[in-house]
Amino acid sequence: MGEKLVFYSKNDKGRTLSRSDRAKELCLDDLRCEFLFSGEEDYSNSAKIRDGFEKNLEKMIDAEVIICNGELLSIEMLKKLPNLRHIQLLSAGFDGWDIDAINDLNINICGNSPAISNSVAEHTIALIMTLYKRLSQAVEGVKSGEWMKKAITGPYGNVREITGKNIGIVGLGNIGSKVAKLLKGFDVNIFYNDIKEFSNFEDELNIKKLSFEELLKISDIVSVHVPLSDETKSMFSAKEFGLMKKDSIFINTCRGPVHDEQALINALKTDEILGAALDVTEIEPISKNSDLLKLDNCVVTPHLAGSSRESVDRRIMFAFENANKTLNGIQPENLIFS
Repeated sequence: MGEKLVFYSKNDKGRTLSRSDRAKELCLDDLRCEFLFSGEEDYSNSAKIRDGFEKNLEKMIDAEVIICNGELLSIEMLKKLPNLRHIQLLSAGFDGWDIDAINDLNINICGNSPAISNSVAEHTIALIMTLYKRLSQAVEGVKSGEWMKKAITGPYGNVREITGKNIGIVGLGNIGSKVAKLLKGFDVNIFYNDIKEFSNFEDELNIKKLSFEELLKISDIVSVHVPLSDETKSMFSAKEFGLMKKDSIFINTCRGPVHDEQALINALKTDEILGAALDVTEIEPISKNSDLLKLDNCVVTPHLAGSSRESVDRRIMFAFENANKTLNGIQPENLIFS
């Protein structure tokens, strides 16, 4: 007979910080948890995902809660788990999961954005700084013996300040609001757009809600923090980049398909906007031949924003605590609905 709680993960032992190893260390004393590996850390091979599930099915059959570390379970897989009541993600994003169908199966699915918000917000600030301060070019110049030449020459060779700028935050949830709080220290003007009203943050942070188009038109820095859905896919395309100021920059730390990559490349190449910094791309890993990597006004990091050690620990602890609630008949937190 299998355990009621399963931690289901790809084999991430090649990482300096293995989430699966850390989960074994942090598991609550009163929780009995089965730790299972689906296979190698391959995020795109559906056949391997399916084979890994079938291999582990016998040990998962009694699971009431599954904590998923990067794994994606199809509806067909979930139907083979008759006792499952709760899927707990370690990630903030839930793209790829069929939320409607999961809810129809009377299974709760919970995200992890509260635990990840500090790490992603700090990375967002780092990306802004990297663009504005030309840090990539500066470091490369020092290493190549050219000192500051790479950073202060060429069409984008101006080092800039954040102070006094207009910041437009698209999506003011757990992560977007944390970005706003961190940026207040830079004495900036913050505006936001969201499908929800956040009067508490408006008062606390002295920020103002604007229409999407108005926000794009007045912002010097546009940072997007929305979940990927049919409504947000290609939310930033040619039209939106065309509305932005010519000296504005675009930051995306949520999901790559939220921006239309070719439209972004065109906007960067034609100086429709000043620059872009991305932690996410339409296809990951990004091709080493991508035009984004050839542009002096673009910075790309490898979906690293939420990977701080502190964030990993918080996510794992939140996952176990939330799982424990379900196992004890208490409604879990951070439920995801369509």
